[in-house]
Amino acid sequence: RGGYHPVEVRLVRDGEQWKFDYITDFSYVGYPYPELVKEIDFDFSSGLANFLYQFEESIADERVHEFYSMWETNFLSYVDM
Repeated sequence: RGGYHPVEVRLVRDGEQWKFDYITDFSYVGYPYPELVKEIDFDFSSGLANFLYQFEESIADERVHEFYSMWETNFLSYVDM
């Protein structure tokens, strides 16, 4: 169905570089009064990824890498709109 998905990105400074701390993708869940919930959370500082209705997984997992790559491509295509 798609819809509006706010995204929060936290960057932390490491010397002269900036690094991702986390990226969280939110979605509206519920009817008739939808609430904003974390749907996808890539927590780079802890090395874990969380997905709505699933257990957390290691960011190092190949499936998480594949999903992140697809998510990032989609996110960047929306940024370019």
